[in-house]
Amino acid sequence: SCTRSNDCPIVGNSFQQTYVGGPEDGCIIKLDNSLQNIVWSTYLGGELHDAAYSLSLDSNDDIYITGGTESLLLPYTSTVLDTVYSGGRADRFITDITADGQKIINSTYFGSIEYDQSYVVELDNYTNVYVLGQSEVQDSTFIHNALFFNYGSGQFVSKIAPELDSLIYSTVFGNG
Repeated sequence: SCTRSNDCPIVGNSFQQTYVGGPEDGCIIKLDNSLQNIVWSTYLGGELHDAAYSLSLDSNDDIYITGGTESLLLPYTSTVLDTVYSGGRADRFITDITADGQKIINSTYFGSIEYDQSYVVELDNYTNVYVLGQSEVQDSTFIHNALFFNYGSGQFVSKIAPELDSLIYSTVFGNG
C-alpha cells in the first residue's frame, strides 16, 4: 500500500527502515497467518509520492511489487530496464525483494515522459513478470514485439524478464 505516516510500524531488518517521504511512501507489511502479528515491514519510496499497488510471489516467496512514483530517488538496481525517472507526473516501477524483506533483488523504473501507473503484477511459471496499467503517452513507447496494438491507447500490458533487465513484449490497448 502507501502511507503518509513517518511512524508506520517497521518490524525486522528490512531494507528501508525510515520514511523518506515527502507526501507518501509505499509500504509492505507481512503478517502471520492469523493476521495478528507483523512478521516484517518496510517502506518503499523516495523523496516524493510513491505507492505500491500490487504484489506477486515467485517460487522462493520473493516478492515482486509494482506501483507508481514521482521520486527521482526511488531505490533501484543498476542492471535493469531503466535506472532513471522518465518524467511526467508519475512513472511506473517494479521491485523484486527477498522473502524476508531485507534486500532489494532488482528494482526498475518503467515509465515514459507522460503520466504512468502500473496497477497489477503477475508472474508466469518461468517467473516472467507481467504488468498492467495505464499511460498518457501517445506514441509507440510501450509497443514492443507485439502483433496487436491500438496506437494511442492508454492501457498497457508488458512482459518483462525475471531480472527486470529486458522487455520481452509490450502492447497498448483500449479505444485509442
